[in-house]
Amino acid sequence: MNLVDEPWIPVVDHDGSTVMLGLAELAARAGTVRDVCTGNVLEDAAIWRLLLACDHAAGGDLPGWLAAHADRFNLFDADRPFAQHPGLAPAVDDPLVFKPVTEFMYDAAGGGTPAFLDHRHNAAGVRLTPAEAARLLLVRQQFSLGGIQPMPASGPLGKTVRHGTLAVGALRPLAMWVAGTVAATLAVNRVDAPTGSFHFTWPDGAQPGTPIPAGGVVDALTWPSRAVMLRRDGDGMVDAMALGQGVPYGDSADPALVPHATYLRDAKSGELGCWKMHTPKGGGEANVRPAWLQALRAWANQDGGILAGDPVPEEPLAIRVTGQRFFQSRYDGPAHAIVPRPAIDRAAVTELLEHVVTARRQVWGRIRSAGETVTEDGGWVERYSIDPEQYLFAAHPLVTDACAGQIAPDEASARLEDLARSVAARAVAPAARSHPQVTAVAARLRKDTPA
Repeated sequence: MNLVDEPWIPVVDHDGSTVMLGLAELAARAGTVRDVCTGNVLEDAAIWRLLLACDHAAGGDLPGWLAAHADRFNLFDADRPFAQHPGLAPAVDDPLVFKPVTEFMYDAAGGGTPAFLDHRHNAAGVRLTPAEAARLLLVRQQFSLGGIQPMPASGPLGKTVRHGTLAVGALRPLAMWVAGTVAATLAVNRVDAPTGSFHFTWPDGAQPGTPIPAGGVVDALTWPSRAVMLRRDGDGMVDAMALGQGVPYGDSADPALVPHATYLRDAKSGELGCWKMHTPKGGGEANVRPAWLQALRAWANQDGGILAGDPVPEEPLAIRVTGQRFFQSRYDGPAHAIVPRPAIDRAAVTELLEHVVTARRQVWGRIRSAGETVTEDGGWVERYSIDPEQYLFAAHPLVTDACAGQIAPDEASARLEDLARSVAARAVAPAARSHPQVTAVAARLRKDTPA
């Protein structure tokens, strides 16, 4: 299975149809193909990271570069399998090393569970085509979470570190510009930065758990975060996979090395840091920062990375942000948003987002205040009220219209406040029926809510 010549990337063509292409054909048709569309946002992001790496390494001649390096993209090469560790091959029949492929599929894991402890699908006998396995391989190399890995402590690679570090994309969500075609998208995401090394396979001399130098953009986009290998059965399908700690990338927050990520400057120290997707310690949806809000704020703040610039102002562009939501080893699912580039300036977007955050606090404060009329800690809230995060879902269209210039920012801010009161009133209503003490609070909220 050669990823350059054989089809494995589902894309949307110029006429809206979906086709499967290899890297070479995608490069040849990049001017008409619109986007990658696997149906899985993590796979889409992983493929885009690979495309960005190839484009940066190619230096302007992507078809020629792919032709020159086609032999390095062989998924099942005996000596240099693409994005894999050939040293795992001797253990191909060891069930402690090679495990059912479903154990490594994030879309098969239950939400809110440790990613490697959800084995409900392992006995299903699921097998992947080589194309599907290639996409899974990219996801695991780029978006794997930390925690205990399924590789035995003493396996085919010798005594290895069982605790895995976060992959590059897990700590640093993919942030990029989106244009009308693949060619245009690659063009607006090019950066003037060091290239580094393209990691086609496991680096010579590298040891799992031991860092190696990273010298440029392509390093981070193709980093071997995991020592991994696919296993084919007699039918040529992939039924199992081995995966353990790879090479740690570290906590670097240098936009020159990882430009396609979101960054946030600490308000107190002024230090620039990687801005990962947010999940609260308690799990669930409460207090989750939506991906669309993070995308807009990363653009507005200009704290670093690809979104700090303003490519081709005359062309319609969108901002894509994709990453993992997790707390420690608990997996809460992917986070993804594509939002149009705002037509208003960054200062206006910053002010608008401050209104969103302030109004959300007001929603929760009003609900909590009503709850405290029943119990000191407001404990009825989670049992009786609607999810206060409904406010953020409802606010999204308003923010989109304001960023597009369809409504004035001042009008949007006023409507966001009205929306906050409305959501709070609906949240309190069920408790008011069960607890008469809340009736007065609910009445006041209804009175404050415009008809």
